[in-house]
Amino acid sequence: MLFTPWDLDACLGRGPYGEDVSDDEKYYAFGRKILYRNGLFLRLMLDNNFKFHTLLHDRWDELKNDQLSVKTVMQRFKDYAQILENSGAWRREHALWPEHVAENINDEMDFIERFYMKNYETFENYVKDYPSGIDNVIYQQGELIAYAHD
Repeated sequence: MLFTPWDLDACLGRGPYGEDVSDDEKYYAFGRKILYRNGLFLRLMLDNNFKFHTLLHDRWDELKNDQLSVKTVMQRFKDYAQILENSGAWRREHALWPEHVAENINDEMDFIERFYMKNYETFENYVKDYPSGIDNVIYQQGELIAYAHD
């Protein structure tokens, strides 16, 4: 997964005009506004073609405590926030859209973290009971080794 500087609208708890939609469940990870707008993803979720639920569960288990952990993702955002602030991009964006862009980037970072944590928990709860393709898990010399069946 690749993260790039966000376009300062319509994502991470913000609607298309910068409005706060973070408490509107239809915008959550599996909310109806997101899920039903992506036909391929919807079909995979509903039909479970190619054992998609198992693949999704197993991949989430691989990434949730490392690359997609709240700490790791927020560090990536903080790095980008520093770039946006140091370059003056955040000030310019706020000057152009004062009613939609927080004056203080740290306020926006707190907002993003709260939204990501909600979605992280929502996603975890959604996929935790999916079947796993992993039959046996062992730890060897500090490494996780998972054996999958065919």
